[in-house]
Amino acid sequence: RYYSWDLGACVTNSGGTAVESATRKWYVLDGEEKCVQDCEINASEPTCGGLANPWDSLFATSSDCCSQKVSWVSLNVCDATSQGQTPTGSSKWYVDWDNLKCVMDCEGSSSCGGLAEPHYALHVNKAACCSTQLSWDTDCLGK
Repeated sequence: RYYSWDLGACVTNSGGTAVESATRKWYVLDGEEKCVQDCEINASEPTCGGLANPWDSLFATSSDCCSQKVSWVSLNVCDATSQGQTPTGSSKWYVDWDNLKCVMDCEGSSSCGGLAEPHYALHVNKAACCSTQLSWDTDCLGK
């Protein structure tokens, strides 16, 4: 009741250690587009973001946290960033509307158009992308 804004201080001032109160569940890190675990910040564990506040919603997985609290970011990007990994694409296809062609959700190769935004319609292959999204362009597959 006295330290509701700082659970870690409450535990340590009561003779315990902050580690004892950590749940290792996931919560959104304010001001960042990722989720972190409820555990003491530790360089050897990059997923730890400090102890969660009592008002933070906790989730069993980073994916659950990302999909419910950071929904404007692609799930694969938020999840990878939360896990301390470099985000990769889904290898599905979407329309690059600036260039009017279908590109792959990835980075690096000539077919890649970068990581897709959450609102992009994704397709299993280029043919599906072309026929669904750019059906009027008879040269879509050749671009």
